[in-house]
Amino acid sequence: MEMVVIQFLTPKFEIQEAVLTLWNLRTNTGATFSTFNVRSNGAEIEIERAGPVRGWLSNLVLRRTADETPTPITLCVFNHDITDEAIHSGKCLVDLASYKELVLRLPRGQGEPISSSVFNITILDSGEPTFDLTANEFGEAALLAKPGQYIVVAAGQRKSIRNVEVADDEGERQIIEFDAID
Repeated sequence: MEMVVIQFLTPKFEIQEAVLTLWNLRTNTGATFSTFNVRSNGAEIEIERAGPVRGWLSNLVLRRTADETPTPITLCVFNHDITDEAIHSGKCLVDLASYKELVLRLPRGQGEPISSSVFNITILDSGEPTFDLTANEFGEAALLAKPGQYIVVAAGQRKSIRNVEVADDEGERQIIEFDAID
């Protein structure tokens, strides 16, 4: 087993903290996934051999480099190949420079418990399974999203479906407002 530091690269923000979950990690434990704590854009992992991994960063706190603003993000999904070179050097670089903050926002209903609402997200053309993000007390959930096509279903007492495109040329942040849902 080799120790490798996974570093997340982006010029727009620093990941101050997060939980990293990796699937398909090549280890001798036989586990299907492993979790690690991320601090200051990096996490130290143990790996046996090179290969592709699927990763989730959850409960992120980002610090924007432009204005030092801390921003909570619920989830970031990524795929990466850990190479033999990365294992030998002890350092694996994951480029998140093209990823954008995608804020999903529900309208405030009268007496409706917003925090019990869920966003179901499908990343089209990725082979990733769908996943759910629970809205916070303000009816929002934030995702650090790679460019591409997404289908988002907002569901609570009512349901709304939106096709969302995260483009390479978007700014750092994209807010998707859901209309009142019947």
